Amino acid sequence: MRAAAAVLTISVLLFVLPQPMTAAKQVGVVRHVADLPAGLFAEGLAASEDNLYVGTLSFSSSQGTILVFDEDRAPDGAFTVPGFPFVGQVAFHDEDLFAVACDAFAPSATGAVVRIDQETGVVSTVATEPTCPNGLAIDRHGNMFVTNIFDGSVSKVTPSGTVSTFASGGLLAAGPVDGFTLGPNDIAFNKAGTALFVSNAGKNTVVKIDVNKDGTAGAVTTFATGIPAPDGLAFDQSGNLYVCSPFTNAVWVVTPSGAAAPAPFDTSKESLNNPSNVAFLGHRLFISNLALFTPGVLSKISVVRVQSPGLQDDS
Repeated sequence: MRAAAAVLTISVLLFVLPQPMTAAKQVGVVRHVADLPAGLFAEGLAASEDNLYVGTLSFSSSQGTILVFDEDRAPDGAFTVPGFPFVGQVAFHDEDLFAVACDAFAPSATGAVVRIDQETGVVSTVATEPTCPNGLAIDRHGNMFVTNIFDGSVSKVTPSGTVSTFASGGLLAAGPVDGFTLGPNDIAFNKAGTALFVSNAGKNTVVKIDVNKDGTAGAVTTFATGIPAPDGLAFDQSGNLYVCSPFTNAVWVVTPSGAAAPAPFDTSKESLNNPSNVAFLGHRLFISNLALFTPGVLSKISVVRVQSPGLQDDS
């Protein structure tokens, strides 16, 4: 009888959690994957063909670095981004690797969207940005959508490099974050490709931007609230949105209805340290950890298994 009562109690607790059952059951154990070299801090994160690609920040170099880890999570080379030591999100379109980067993390910075030839390592500039771009999402036509974290806007960059303002306004405006004034942080498409979702670090929100059939921006609305200084985003196949919260050392889950709560991950084996971005390989959710405020501790990549796979995996 006691065992039956315990099972009933657990079932009731799971039922009353604010996220649906598909999210509530995603209790995985966070484990260590790899450390970054000293002086590099993991910011952007993308996964492709079982490899991980990590955009990094450097406060001591004039060059940017994108690290590559192979399927065994061993270091497998790096790409250098000349003149831009602050590399934000990295993303793939077809076989090409793209990244956003800037020369300083400041409103006065200049930045760029770059393409990296994985065979030769040659980096070419697709477009320049008059501030520090941070997030990057690419649609099926090759259009790139870039968050400008200091000026409160999202840019659209065509495959030929034409830049225009895609969305701006009050919901994307910057706000105070630990001594900075920050706005749009990371960006991701939903499964249907009909909307972009933007983490606004200064407003503690995730903003939804509808994408019209002609490619223009539609309604801009608040999708989720109460996530402290949100950063990296990734959707799973069930429509749950995983959102990094660096200053609370947590990853949050936002359900399709917009209800947000910290993911119930088991961090007894591996703690999170300023989680900045997330990327899926099947059911594995990889997490980049900046580790900015713990001197002597290396930035790292962690992983946790979740119930629903990521968008790039249709199995």
